[in-house]
Amino acid sequence: MTTMDGDAFRVPDARRAGLPRRWVDDPRFDRPFRGIRAVRSEIENEDAFAASGERVLRAVAQWTVHMHAAEYFCFATAAVIWGLPLPPRIALRAELHVGSPGRATRIRGAIGHQIKPSLVSIVEHPERGVRVTDPATTWAMLAASLPHLFDVVAVGDALVRTPRIPGPFGRIERPALATLAELERAAHAGRRVGVGRLREAIALIRPGSASGPETWVRLTLVEAGPPEPDLDVDVYDESGDFVGCVDLAYPDQKIAIEYEGDQHRTDPVQWQRDIENLSASRTSVGVS
Repeated sequence: MTTMDGDAFRVPDARRAGLPRRWVDDPRFDRPFRGIRAVRSEIENEDAFAASGERVLRAVAQWTVHMHAAEYFCFATAAVIWGLPLPPRIALRAELHVGSPGRATRIRGAIGHQIKPSLVSIVEHPERGVRVTDPATTWAMLAASLPHLFDVVAVGDALVRTPRIPGPFGRIERPALATLAELERAAHAGRRVGVGRLREAIALIRPGSASGPETWVRLTLVEAGPPEPDLDVDVYDESGDFVGCVDLAYPDQKIAIEYEGDQHRTDPVQWQRDIENLSASRTSVGVS
């Protein structure tokens, strides 16, 4: 009678185990959903986006206590489970999206969706052990709810990216979550809301973008007229020593473009590292 995090239980299970009603209704337990109790726990993360993601993942864990065999997580909830970049308007919500081929759930605290099986591919998440729409399906389902085409591309970029350790002794950290072919199949799986936007996005998706803002930088740059830059580019100095990896670059022109998130400003260690990398880059003569 526990979730994957071991902090929630069903009221009927507790009662059958002989626990008194006063124990079940103790104020130390939250009541996230009807018939569910969960150990009260405060989220201490000061980052609003990270905290909202943690709340969603906690709700996911709690929902699994009474999750039906045919149910699965979808839409923005699936995106959070897969760690995909969502724009602020979507990311700051803590809604729980639950899909099913049959009647959608009506339990308070969740948004139920009745979805045709032909439109979804369901998998078990390798780390969290929950049923969720696969990465390509998740991307296709988000198209109609994301506020801008660039946001749709950003999610696609995140899916086809193969994270790596840069440099001459670098390595692949994990395979991409999806291929472009899988995204195309998901987009054309049937009559799907937002299919036109999906088709536009597929033509713009590229591997190598490490974040949603980097995708926006690339697309905004190209929209303004310059040619498309290379992504995730290793930089070496005139002696052939590795300097660092830049977000976007025009190697022939020896131009590098970096997007720095707020963490680069607020973290003193990262700030110093950025200064050192910038100084080294100014003396380097090659981008490769």
